[in-house]
Amino acid sequence: MSYPPQGAVTRPISPPLELTELVAAVCSEAEAAGLITAHQGAPSAHHAKYTDAEAQTTVKANVEVGDLKTPTKDLNMNDNTLTNIKKAVAAGQPLTYEQMKALVDYTWTGAAGEDSCLALTQDADYVYAGLYLTPAKVIKITKATMATSATWTGAAGENICRALTQDADYVYAGFNIFPAKVIK
Repeated sequence: MSYPPQGAVTRPISPPLELTELVAAVCSEAEAAGLITAHQGAPSAHHAKYTDAEAQTTVKANVEVGDLKTPTKDLNMNDNTLTNIKKAVAAGQPLTYEQMKALVDYTWTGAAGEDSCLALTQDADYVYAGLYLTPAKVIKITKATMATSATWTGAAGENICRALTQDADYVYAGFNIFPAKVIK
């Protein structure tokens, strides 16, 4: 086979063009053919360099959790992995201690450092967690939605929850204080 292929249209380039002339010739041909459009906005907008802090601030200001794709893997929360919680709930199975602890870590919205969970229990619909806080706190988390649905608080200083139990209507938290106190 010979080059150029038979029937190909060729144009001699003479004299040889400098690189800048070649680029200008190619670009003007592309513009004429409508392959290049005018740049919208500031010419340097697409090439701006952002610091990590600027990028994080921009993402935090403009991205919502609902915009993210649905997770396909287990979610690690404070060294506790949310593994198959919704599957266990759907099947009517009790959650493991690790799943309950992970759920508490996932839904807890208290201040930094207020994450010490000393007691856990559950019923068919909720996980109850006794938290080491001042004032003492027990939170109730809906398993199906993983949302905190109610909060009970004890009196100031009642910050050591040592026992947690429940009946059909209430969750009881026992606190290691003097005099001993249980909140319902």
